[in-house]
Amino acid sequence: ADNKIEADVAGAVHKAAEAYGPVTVLMNNAIASDDVGSGRDTHVHDLDMQVLDDIIKAALYGTIWASKAAIPYMRQAGIGSIINISASSSVGSIPGRPAYQASKGAINSLTRQMAFDYGKDGIRVNTIVVGFTNTGSDNFRRMLSDPQIKGAFEKLVLTPYLGESSDIANGAIYLASDEAKYVTGTMLTIDGGALCHQSQPELDFVALRAKG
Repeated sequence: ADNKIEADVAGAVHKAAEAYGPVTVLMNNAIASDDVGSGRDTHVHDLDMQVLDDIIKAALYGTIWASKAAIPYMRQAGIGSIINISASSSVGSIPGRPAYQASKGAINSLTRQMAFDYGKDGIRVNTIVVGFTNTGSDNFRRMLSDPQIKGAFEKLVLTPYLGESSDIANGAIYLASDEAKYVTGTMLTIDGGALCHQSQPELDFVALRAKG
């Protein structure tokens, strides 16, 4: 299915229901795959509107369309968990990705709205805010093969290792499960602590205080 086409997205949800029964868990994880690392999503003054449309449709509209198709099944079942995937750069920006950031920032807000609208139907809606995660893709392999780039990411996170896809999957399993039955409208950040601190200059503040 093409996540930029509503009929395709709805069709995928309905096919899943036909094969497995009422949909009670939905994870919205699609983006425009040709955007990542392509340079097409650039600064606003250079942004092509077709690129903007493609990125917004795949990420934001796709999330809305899949949810729109799944919610009736969840209402029928009396239970549901919608898990949206956002990005840490929707909270703390990175250079030159305005369309992507706009789509993910909108998903953060959409999550809270849907949690409010469908909570009494037994449907929970949450977002996972994903930080740098090594998915094993060609792009990530290329980046991590460069010691300077790898070192920059290792410095950004507070853990002694970089995130893997399984770290995000474990968060999604939790939000889908009954163990999260009282969790809705929240943003679960899985980023190795990258967002919890500010970037600081290379200064030894202890030494500076000693000199003072």
